[in-house]
Amino acid sequence: MKPTKKKPTEPTKPQGVPAEAKYDAASEEWELGAFDKKGRPTGEWRYWWRTTGHLCCVSHYENGGRKNTYSRFHPDGTYSTKGVEVDGKPVPGEVIHYQKSKHPTTELALSGPEYKKVFRVEETYIRKGLSQWKNFDAKGRRIEMDGTLIPMLDVTKYAKNFGKLALPAALAKLVEFQNDVGAEMFSEGFVLGVDDKGLFKGFCAPTDKPLASKANERKFLEALSPIAAATGTGSVYAGWNDGKCTKVEDMPVVVFGDEGGVHVVAENLNDLLAIVGADVEPMVDWDGVSYYKAPDHEPRPAIGAYRKWLADHVGVKPATRPDAVVKKAQKRIGAAFTKWMTSFA
Repeated sequence: MKPTKKKPTEPTKPQGVPAEAKYDAASEEWELGAFDKKGRPTGEWRYWWRTTGHLCCVSHYENGGRKNTYSRFHPDGTYSTKGVEVDGKPVPGEVIHYQKSKHPTTELALSGPEYKKVFRVEETYIRKGLSQWKNFDAKGRRIEMDGTLIPMLDVTKYAKNFGKLALPAALAKLVEFQNDVGAEMFSEGFVLGVDDKGLFKGFCAPTDKPLASKANERKFLEALSPIAAATGTGSVYAGWNDGKCTKVEDMPVVVFGDEGGVHVVAENLNDLLAIVGADVEPMVDWDGVSYYKAPDHEPRPAIGAYRKWLADHVGVKPATRPDAVVKKAQKRIGAAFTKWMTSFA
């Protein structure tokens, strides 16, 4: 006669676990919640650790048990993991939170040696195999996995790019967005940053009147307001004040190529932000500027979040044909800008 497997022995119910809670051998936790008429979990379910009896998880089930909004807890009551699942899988666009405890714990979140310097993590799930990760230390500062602090762009310092002109509200909000998702994470080559106009100076050759050259250079630089890096190699987007604009938002936008070439790309700031939504960096040379997206182009991880930001905060759709935006701007403004540039070169 073959021996039979013994049914797992139910542990003694710890103090604090409700009398009506049942032991689940698979999860090795005590659980309490309701089922619908089809036997699917519904509403709030609570779970207690098998030995200590502390509340280790709370789930809220919807849609016939398919959607689960959950929070797991350390013994000290702080959360360990929280997020949303549908059919047991992460939901695109939702954030999964992980956090260590400052006290002994039964939870496994961030317990690997690679998280030695990390206290908290936010994972924005995009699709299978692709997520955006943010790491924080115990003081709440953004860090790399090795503990190195990630620099944040100071909006006050960034505002100095625009001299006496007011920082546009859209760019102030974009600074916050970039600090949140990370530089170079939402559009290829585009990064807001503090700029000393160093690249611009190379395009302003002295005039044949030595006594006027410094004044000439000052006039040239004062008309340009750096907005952001346009490429990963150093090209720069700038607002151009043709003498008619009192707000940065209304200035035409030009690009200065790091290897040469200066061209109009947008009629105003909103058009530039629409181009940024195309997630492709410009190719700039002396002859022109173009936005070519290769068939195997890999989208930036946070481009979806940027496009939502663009709709919510600016009310603009991403450009589907950036070169058409450029062509329109150059038709209206190109000649005037070329005339202005040649007066300095």
